[in-house]
Amino acid sequence: MGQFINYKCDICGSEYIRDSDVFWIDENLEINIAMSSNSISAEISKALVNGYYQEYHCYDCDSTVKEFLITDNPSKMSSEEILNLIEDYDHTFKIIKFDNKFQSCIYCTKSLEYKSQKAFAFDKQGDFIIEESFLHDFEDNEDYDFWGYYYGYYCNDCKKQINKFVVMQNLSSIDRDSIRDILNNHTNDLTVLLFEYRDSCQHCGGKLYSLKDSSLCPRCKEGHLRKVKDLDFD
Repeated sequence: MGQFINYKCDICGSEYIRDSDVFWIDENLEINIAMSSNSISAEISKALVNGYYQEYHCYDCDSTVKEFLITDNPSKMSSEEILNLIEDYDHTFKIIKFDNKFQSCIYCTKSLEYKSQKAFAFDKQGDFIIEESFLHDFEDNEDYDFWGYYYGYYCNDCKKQINKFVVMQNLSSIDRDSIRDILNNHTNDLTVLLFEYRDSCQHCGGKLYSLKDSSLCPRCKEGHLRKVKDLDFD
C-alpha cells in the first residue's frame, strides 16, 4: 500500500503532491524512482541497491534538491559506484547518504553490520544518557543539549568494538569539538561521530525544507500549503 498527499496553497491555489517515494538501481544499472507500493515490491526485491527518495526546497534560490538514502545493498556494489550512478542520473542538485547501519572497520576496512542500536542524549545537568530508543522522546526536547542514535559494531577480524554516534539535533548549538569531547569521555577511542543536521542548498547555501502542511508556498511565498486529501493505492 502506498500513499500520496495533495497540498494546495491557501492564497494562490498552486498544488503540491508529496508521496512516499523509493528508489532502486536495477540490473541494467539504471536509477528508478517511484511511489512506494505493493505493486513495485517485486522490482525492489530484485534491485541491486535500494532506498528512500525525498525532495527538499530552497526558498532562497527556488532550487529543488533530491535526496537519495541508500538503505540496502544486497549486491555489495561499491560506495563509489553507487555514488557515480546516482550523480549521473540527472543534472539536479543531490544529497546522497548511506543509512547509518553501514559501517566499515576503522582498522581493516571490512564492512560491518551493527549489533545494537540505541538513542543517546546529553542533558542540561551534564548527564549522558544512552538507552533503548523507545524509552525516551528526545526530539525538540529543551531538557537536552543534543541527542542522536548510537550503533554498536564488532569486527571479528580485528576483535575490536566500534561505536558510532550520529547526532540528530543540537538544541544548544554546542560546537562539534565539544560534542566529540563529551562522547569520548563516555566511550573508548574507537568512535565514529557523524552529524545529521539537514544539509544546506548546494547552489546558494540556503536552508532546505521538506514541504508539508503549513509550509510556506514555494510559488507565491505568501500563502501556506494546506492538506487537501490523502490517497492510498496498491
